[in-house]
Amino acid sequence: MQVRRLHKFGVTRGELARYLNALLKDSEHLAAMIDNVPSVDNLDFIMESDALSHTVMDQQQGHESLMAVAGTVTLEDVSLLSCVTFLIVFWLSS
Repeated sequence: MQVRRLHKFGVTRGELARYLNALLKDSEHLAAMIDNVPSVDNLDFIMESDALSHTVMDQQQGHESLMAVAGTVTLEDVSLLSCVTFLIVFWLSS
């Protein structure tokens, strides 16, 4: 039912604020742990990113980039993407 609600109504301003806050806190926590991530995990991350042609950043760079763009996320964009995502999932499941 949550997915259908997102499709029909999108997210509320309060939900978006909570989601962004949680995302930023998780990113900050990960950036703080930069010296505690096992090298094998870093290697897996780099290999996967390279295979997908993604830009590779360390945890601190990723957090700084997220902080730079987080303020540009709009309620309208998130609502539109949630609607489109629902339509894709609905189409794939039928």
